[in-house]
Amino acid sequence: MNKFDKKIREMSKNIQTPASYDQKVDDLLKTLTEQPEELPRKNTQTGRRVFQIAFCLFCVILIVSFYTIGTQAGLFSSFKETILDFLSGSSENDPGDLGVESDQSYAESKPDLIMELTEKVIDSHSIYLLVTITAPGNVRFAPNITFDYFCFCWGTNYNVDQLIGGATSCELLEVSEDMPNRATYVVSLSTDEELEEERDITVCFQDLTADPYTDHPVLLVNGVWSMTFPIYRTVSDKITVEIDPSMTFSYINTTADVISIELTPLGMVVVSDVSGYPPDELGVSDTRIEYRLKMIDGSEPVLLSRDPAADTALLESASSYFPEIDGKICQQDTLAFSEAVKIDQILGVYVADVYVPVK
Repeated sequence: MNKFDKKIREMSKNIQTPASYDQKVDDLLKTLTEQPEELPRKNTQTGRRVFQIAFCLFCVILIVSFYTIGTQAGLFSSFKETILDFLSGSSENDPGDLGVESDQSYAESKPDLIMELTEKVIDSHSIYLLVTITAPGNVRFAPNITFDYFCFCWGTNYNVDQLIGGATSCELLEVSEDMPNRATYVVSLSTDEELEEERDITVCFQDLTADPYTDHPVLLVNGVWSMTFPIYRTVSDKITVEIDPSMTFSYINTTADVISIELTPLGMVVVSDVSGYPPDELGVSDTRIEYRLKMIDGSEPVLLSRDPAADTALLESASSYFPEIDGKICQQDTLAFSEAVKIDQILGVYVADVYVPVK
């Protein structure tokens, strides 16, 4: 039973029957008994009344039907017109009376991206991913198009508590000749952390945007995307340099000792003992150490320099942190190369003013 039926029943319980009602019913029954010859006429009148009542009911049903059909066809149109009138300020009603509020923020719904992780290159501290992206047909990929935000984190989901520092770049590699809305990007990470094999890692992207780092970014596709993959190192070439205990170099106002150097085709990790420098100034002062390689062909590409005019094209990124190792305060520098280097062509590494040969 619906609410309407319940309401009728409640109302019927409260109807007070007049005292004369029973008497009128008795009189009517006596009349019918005393005048049987009038029954056909009464039946005719009753039939006429039934017909009239049925006709009225039919009209009511017809009107309701037309109203219902018209309402179904025009309800949302009417509602839409009301809302549009309100938003445009042409409504005669007070917005408070309508119970409608307006949010002036703007968002545009667009189709999703199709993303495919096509290739991975991973060593102990670096990750390079090739990600193929198919965008809606109105997007034409170009070098100025990238994501407003991208990151790496441990686990199978985005988790701010599991972020991995060192997401360095997300750059366009190539655009499909046949489909300008399909392109391949190189996404890179160079982290101070050692990447543990078989551990899950997730790369996340947000909002495909043209000129995202300018004053006038243009949002192309709104959304958040992520891909999870396990860590399996694909770089087998690695050189760990044996360090002579006398490898001491000038470090700001004191000296430091080289502890270890690790080289891969993707980058280099150098750990130095900087215990002689005030610990409370580490990370505050400019503690950059200059690095350059010595190659078999005689070239010496610079990786990191204090000279702003130095050509450091081979360096993609560099980061430092200060762990404590065996009771010593150390500086660990993680450098990522902008292109793969054949490490069998490296003769040695210059650490500040000290040359460390690669054996």
